[in-house]
Amino acid sequence: MMVDIFADLPWWVCFPVALVAYVGISLVWTKLLGGNKMIVGVAGYGKVVAGFFASLILAAGGFGQFVKFRRRKIYEQQTGIDSITKLSWREFETLVGEAYRRKGYEVRETGGGGADGGIDLILQRGSEKTVVQCKQWRVYKVGVKPVRELFGVMTAEQAAHAIFVTSGRYTEEAERFATGKPLELIDRESLLQLMAVAKTGTTSAESKTPTTPVCPRCATPMVRRPARRGDNAGGQFWGCPNFPKCTGIRQLDEQT
Repeated sequence: MMVDIFADLPWWVCFPVALVAYVGISLVWTKLLGGNKMIVGVAGYGKVVAGFFASLILAAGGFGQFVKFRRRKIYEQQTGIDSITKLSWREFETLVGEAYRRKGYEVRETGGGGADGGIDLILQRGSEKTVVQCKQWRVYKVGVKPVRELFGVMTAEQAAHAIFVTSGRYTEEAERFATGKPLELIDRESLLQLMAVAKTGTTSAESKTPTTPVCPRCATPMVRRPARRGDNAGGQFWGCPNFPKCTGIRQLDEQT
């Protein structure tokens, strides 16, 4: 946990934190134990204990910066789907997490997914929580079962959204299940678009012009269409240009 904190902070922060810890522990230790004759021997170790904790903070800060460097290196080295599929499952999760960090999310890597799936990332933006599963990267088509399971986990975790990420594709049954739910399916084309948007360094909160999302079914860039019926009649939504062959839709505020 300490490593994750320092990985997301500037490299120099660990030095003043370590100094404050050293001085604070030394003073508190001396004040609490220095006047007690029964434990005068222990009282003399105040600076040793303070030095230990300060060293621990510096070590965590150094390792945190190494983790940050590793994330960036994995992200910047990717040239396309071919390079992504050569990553280990852990590197694949790191890649996806870094993409969302660059989009302005706070990202927590759970470390509990493994090569077979599960919740790999938890995204936080304000009070909104999103759970992410990064499917085993060599699976070409993801079926409905793991997508349905992720939706169940999203409900159990009381998350607002869930995102399933794969460098492959999804079956039609999986896409149908996700339609109309707060469940986003990101396939190889959408993953590359996600990385391209993240590399600009512009978060959705900073962006003045919304990017065009891709169809959740066929990955074709979508177009704005007027809503002629339903609760949103008179408004607009993102529609697939291949309609009626493809019926993929997104809400107008969806950018990924």
